[in-house]
Amino acid sequence: MDKTWTRIYNPEQTAVDRCDPDGLFIKRWIPELEQVPPSQLGMPPTLNGYPAPILDYKKARRRRVKHLEAQRQKFLHQDNIVPYLGRMPQDVTPFGSDRYLSEVTWAATPNLDLFPPPLNLEALDEAQAAALRTWFVAHVNVKPRQPYRRKSKPKLEPVDIQLSLL
Repeated sequence: MDKTWTRIYNPEQTAVDRCDPDGLFIKRWIPELEQVPPSQLGMPPTLNGYPAPILDYKKARRRRVKHLEAQRQKFLHQDNIVPYLGRMPQDVTPFGSDRYLSEVTWAATPNLDLFPPPLNLEALDEAQAAALRTWFVAHVNVKPRQPYRRKSKPKLEPVDIQLSLL
């Protein structure tokens, strides 16, 4: 499988490992989980008074990966992917800024440092299109990361542990 763009974060792991390693936020706002150790907060055990998960993450991830693979098949084996690429919009004003008061004058100001001119996809020759393709399609076989297993420490004989003063 080509895993070029297949980065799907695990919400169970991310919630604890990256956002709340000690579980302080989760335990404050979800008191039902107060007694659950931080390592289990991403996927807490079945508890009375706490709802079951609404999503089976592993099944949902498999379904999403299959969907992404199906989308990629359109261009994955094409020599020229330029027809499949989106073009830069003329107006970069953030969506919804007309509904909510916000500072968006930066989007209307021609600022080449912030908005350099987009690549003119129609002007690319065959070699340039092939070079551009390498940014989007990587045919590599990336194996999934194996779980890290700690090696057990060798057990020492009692004779080796005891210090001798003689």
